[in-house]
Amino acid sequence: MENIFNYAMGGIVDSLEVYIIFRYMMIFFEDAYVNDRLAYIAYAARLFISLALRFASVSPVISAGISYGSIFFVSLCYVTIMSKRLIVSAFIYMCSFSSEAVVAVIVGISGFDAFGNTEHISVFWNLIIEMIFWSISLIIRKFNNINEKLKVPKSFVTFIIVITVSMICLECMIFSQEKLDERIAGISLVCLISSVFMLMYLYDSLTIVIKEHMETAIAKKEKEYYHKQSEMLTEKYAELNKYRHDMKNRMIAIQQMVNKKQYESVSRYTEEFVEKIEFATPYCNTGNIALDSIVNYKLTKMTELGISVEIDIVLPSNLPINEDDLVVIVGNLLDNAMDGTGRMEKAIDRFVQIDFSYEKGSVWLCVKNAYNGCLQRRGKSFFTSKKDKTMHGLGLQNVREIVEKYNGLLEFSTEDNLFVVDIVLHM
Repeated sequence: MENIFNYAMGGIVDSLEVYIIFRYMMIFFEDAYVNDRLAYIAYAARLFISLALRFASVSPVISAGISYGSIFFVSLCYVTIMSKRLIVSAFIYMCSFSSEAVVAVIVGISGFDAFGNTEHISVFWNLIIEMIFWSISLIIRKFNNINEKLKVPKSFVTFIIVITVSMICLECMIFSQEKLDERIAGISLVCLISSVFMLMYLYDSLTIVIKEHMETAIAKKEKEYYHKQSEMLTEKYAELNKYRHDMKNRMIAIQQMVNKKQYESVSRYTEEFVEKIEFATPYCNTGNIALDSIVNYKLTKMTELGISVEIDIVLPSNLPINEDDLVVIVGNLLDNAMDGTGRMEKAIDRFVQIDFSYEKGSVWLCVKNAYNGCLQRRGKSFFTSKKDKTMHGLGLQNVREIVEKYNGLLEFSTEDNLFVVDIVLHM
């Protein structure tokens, strides 16, 4: 009967622990699941492993490895990069370990196994462990940048792992003594918890630096767009001025052809003239310099690549949206469209359609591109096949974050070999 009670209480406590781990994952990864079914399986596996470790006789090192591995397995359910999985798993494990170490000091247990074998502690103290574990998550939530989806240097990942393993080994040596010196245990515990929050602070600060670097890169690209736009407009206006200057002579030439009834020559001449006039007209001329620059630059590149373009942009020049946000959204959408349709085997099938409008205080953006039917998708996100996945690929994820900033809507769909992105931004 007592064993049944222990199993039942252990199941309740471990279920609470799994839920708290879920809350930690939400802090770092938000709700970027690969899929719900895999998440259920991963969390169920973590619960089973916790129960097994609670009642099984396993060496501390093996227990630590299994516990960390199960947390890492849960992180595989979320869309992120490998370096962040490793860091987050280490952070969560250190927080759990610290919670158990706190209770070990309070209770004063000699030979306390901080790796999860806590069968001899009352249910009350098990619940205290989980409450401390949960309380740490509330403090971590105060950091503003830990859920940024940015690539972390491998050296920092290694640093985090080494510090984590070192601190845990040190605590194990202290708590495995036959006679526990409460003063030494208390000091070591303070050092452990301080290390957890210091590493969190370093990670948060590093994320800010990386984010600023990415923003600088975006600003550099914007300057490039503006420069290209200036060159392109100068060239096109020079072309227009040349035709305007020669307009009188052209009209005289047309009049002479008409007088001589050379109608076919008139038709050929005017068609050639119209084509050159159309060539000299910018694709986008809303008066919004940021929007015009990025659209004209990207569409010029598409035209050079032989991509057919249809465009319908009706937007005011004074859109109430941050220009950097606008450049990031439009630039990434057009980059992905150009990349997607560029994989079509036949040049004649390469096609991009752009439809931007402003209605009732909302900006509506729709970009369609022909694609070869092959998409790399994980959960709600699509991934690039390009080698430079750090820059290009902040891609659609950056777009998603900006859309959320404006309480907007972002939808992906496919129809008749067209990949469609629809965005609504509420101003």
